[in-house]
Amino acid sequence: MLRWLSPVLERTGAVPHRTSVQVLSLAACVAVLSACSGLADFLTPGQRGGSAPAMVSFQANVALAANGTADIVSLRVASSYLRMDASRVPIASQTIALTSAALQPVPIPVNVAACLADAARDGNSGSCAVVLELALVVNGAVVDVQTVGPLRLTPGVPADVLTPVTLFELASVSLTDGSGAPLPAETPLALTVGAARGLAARVLDSRGAEVTDRPVTWSSDAPSVASVNGSGSVTALAPGVARISASLGALSASVNVQVARPTAALTIVGAAGSGRGTVRSTPAGIDCHLDNQTPSGSCSFAFPDEAQVTLRSIPDAGSTFTLWGAACTSAASAGNCVVTMNEARQASARFTALRRVTIAATADADGSGRITGGAGLDCRVEGAEATGTCSAEVPDGTELTLAADAGGAALRQLFAGWSGCDETSGAACQLVVSGTDRMVRAGFEDERRLTVSVSGTGGGVVQSDPDIACTRLSGTTNGACEAPFVHGTVVTLTMIPDARSQFVAWGGACSASGSASTCAVDMTAARAVTATLARRDVELTLTLAGSGNGTVQLDGQVFCSIALGDNAERTCTRVFPSGTQVTLAATAGAVSVFEGFSGACSGSANCVLELTDAKSVRAEFAVTPVTIEMTPSDPTTGSGVVRSVAPNGDLLCTYTLGAIAGDACALSVNPFTPVQLQATSAPASALAAWGGECAGTMTLTCSIAPSADGLVSARFVAAIDVNMIVHGSTGRGTVSFDITGVPAQASCTVTSSATNTCRYSLPIGATGVFRGVALPGYQFVGFTGPCLEGVGPVPVCTYRGFGFVREIQAYFQAP
Repeated sequence: MLRWLSPVLERTGAVPHRTSVQVLSLAACVAVLSACSGLADFLTPGQRGGSAPAMVSFQANVALAANGTADIVSLRVASSYLRMDASRVPIASQTIALTSAALQPVPIPVNVAACLADAARDGNSGSCAVVLELALVVNGAVVDVQTVGPLRLTPGVPADVLTPVTLFELASVSLTDGSGAPLPAETPLALTVGAARGLAARVLDSRGAEVTDRPVTWSSDAPSVASVNGSGSVTALAPGVARISASLGALSASVNVQVARPTAALTIVGAAGSGRGTVRSTPAGIDCHLDNQTPSGSCSFAFPDEAQVTLRSIPDAGSTFTLWGAACTSAASAGNCVVTMNEARQASARFTALRRVTIAATADADGSGRITGGAGLDCRVEGAEATGTCSAEVPDGTELTLAADAGGAALRQLFAGWSGCDETSGAACQLVVSGTDRMVRAGFEDERRLTVSVSGTGGGVVQSDPDIACTRLSGTTNGACEAPFVHGTVVTLTMIPDARSQFVAWGGACSASGSASTCAVDMTAARAVTATLARRDVELTLTLAGSGNGTVQLDGQVFCSIALGDNAERTCTRVFPSGTQVTLAATAGAVSVFEGFSGACSGSANCVLELTDAKSVRAEFAVTPVTIEMTPSDPTTGSGVVRSVAPNGDLLCTYTLGAIAGDACALSVNPFTPVQLQATSAPASALAAWGGECAGTMTLTCSIAPSADGLVSARFVAAIDVNMIVHGSTGRGTVSFDITGVPAQASCTVTSSATNTCRYSLPIGATGVFRGVALPGYQFVGFTGPCLEGVGPVPVCTYRGFGFVREIQAYFQAP
C-alpha cells in the first residue's frame, strides 16, 4: 500500500536542526469501497452515526536512533474538507504524542458535522472528502510533512489506513545538471533564447543519506524569461535573468539562469583617413588597430544576441578620432559608440592625423593685439613676440578661421595684416590645414604720436577734434599740443587764427600744405608739425578829395597830401599789424578849409582808429575862392573890352579912355583855376599894355591861375586901323604883325584860294612890321600898299601909325 500512497504525499514541513533520524511507521487497515478509485475512495466499513466523528485508526511503528530515548516525538495532524470548487475548509488541528514502542495505534477522530452541513461539499450523501496534513515533530521541530487523502469519511464509521506512511528527518536539497554534476549556486547558468536544460534535485537526510521518494516543487521567479516544469526541465524564453528553485518543505536550492539571444559577429572595418588608432569593445572581444583604412588585430568578435557592445576609440599619438560609420553612424564623432547585437554588424572608425597650426608675430610690427580661433587658439601678440595659446593640433583637413582683435579704439592699435593664410578678409584669416603643419603670421602697429608746435607773433589755435587743440596766445603756446593716434590714421589739422592774427605757413610734416588753412597728416609714423602765426596786416586807406588842398598826418607824420588844381582825388594806403591804434590829423592849405572825415571816422576832429581790420577814411578839403578884379588904367586915348574866356566866362568889363564900366568887372574862381582874359579894342583903338596880374603879357590874351585875390588892368590907346587883305589864289601862307612894346595881335593866315581880310590896330605914332611866311610848297610874293619900303611888292612892309585908314595887300602863290 505504501508504494501507491507515496505519490499523494507532499512535504510541507521545516527541516529540524538535528543529526539523528527517526522513522515512523503508521499501519492501518481501511475498508476498500472501490478497488480502483485510489486513496480518496477508501472508507473503513463499520457503524455509522450522523453525529459521531469518523475515526481514522493508525498503527504506529516507531524506530528510534541510538539516542532516541531522549527525543520527544509527536504527530501534528490538521484536517480539512474539500468543497466542489476544490477549496479547502479547515476542520480541526490536534497533536498526538507518540511513544517509543515499535508499533502503536494512533487514533485520529475527525468531526465531519460541519462538512455534512455544507451543501457545497465534495462528497456523496452522508460522506465528506477529508485531507489530513501530517507533520512529524521531533523535540519541537517539524522534520517531515506529508499529506494523506482525500479520504472518504462517514460520521461514526471508523476508517483504517492499512499502508504505513514513512516520515524522515530531512537535512538538505541541492541542484544537479542532467548528468548528476552539482550546480554551484553562485555561477549563473547561461542559455540562449529557445534552449532547454534539464535540472535535478538531490535530497539528503540528516545522516547524509539520499532520500529518493521525496518529490520537490520547481519554480521560476521570472517565468517569462525562463520557465521550469515539474520534472525540472528549464526552457529559455527571453533575454534576462530568472532564478530557478527546487523546494521540499522548508528546504530549497536555487540557481540563476542568464538568458541571452544567440550570438552575432561585430566586425570593425577601416574608413578613409590619414591617422591611426585602436577600437576596443566592452565587453571584451574587439581590439582592432586601424592604420588609415588597414585593420589589424582582433577586428571581429561574436557577441550574444541583443548584447549592448560599447566601442571605444583610442587615437595614437599624433592622431585624433574623427568619425564613426556603418553601425555606429548615429554616434558621429563621439568617443564611444554603442551597438546592439541583434544581428551581424559592421562598424567603421576614422582616425585623422593631427596637423600643428602656429601663430607667430610679424617681425617688423611694433603693436599689440590678440589672435583667436578654433582649436582653443588664443594668442597675444606684442611687437615681434607671441605668447599664450599660439599653437594647436587640429585634424588634417580642418578649416580654420582666425580673428584679429586690436583691442578697440581706446588702445589705438591697428591690425597690420596676415601672412600664411589661404584667404583673408580684413581681420579674418581662413585656412585649410591639410597635409602639413601651417604657420600664420599676424602683426599690429602701435599708436603713432603727433606733436604740434605753434610760433610767431600772432595768436590762434591748431586743432583736430577732439585730440589736438594747441593754442598760441600772447607769445605762449599751451593746450593739447600732442596726442597718440592709430597707425595710418589721417589726421586733419585746422589752423584758426584769432581776429588780430593771420596764418603764415605750416612746417614739418605739413610743409607741403603751405599757408592753406588745413593740413592732412598720415600717421604711419610719429609726426611733428609746426605752424607759424603773425599779427594780421590790415590796410588803412585814406582818400583826400575836394577842391581845396591840405595834408593829413598819421601819428604826427605826413601820410597824404593834396594840392590845389589836382582836379582828382588822392588816395594813400599803408599796412599795419592788426590791432594797431593810429591817429589821423588834417591840416588845410592856405587857400583851403578842412571840411571833415567820413568813412571809418566822422567829423573834423582828429580820427583815432584801432585797426582790427581794413579801414577806409575820406578827408574833404574845400578851397577859399579868389577874386580877379579889373581896375581902371591911367587916362588914355582909346577904348576896348576885357572879357574872360569860357569856362570862366563871367567877366565883361568896358574900358573908355582909362575908366571902366559894367557890372561884371570882377570874377570869383577857385585858387589856381586857369583864367583867360581876352582884350578887344574898339575901332581906332589898340591894346597898349596889360597891368596888374597880367603885366608883361604881350598878347591880346592874358592867362593866369590866381592863388589869391588879384587886380588886372588894360590900357587902350588911339590907333590907326589897317586892313590887311591876304590873297592866295594859288598859294598859302601867314602874315604876322609885330609892334615894338605893344601886345602882338593875331596873325592873318590864308589857307584857301579865298581872300582873307584882317584888321590891325596900330597905335598912333607906333611902327609896325608885317612879314609874310609861305606855307611849305608855296611862296610869298610880297606886300603892296603904304609900306615905308617903297612902291610895288615888297618882302617886308613897315608901317607907321599916322594918317588915315589904310589897306595893305599880301600875295601868296604856288611856285
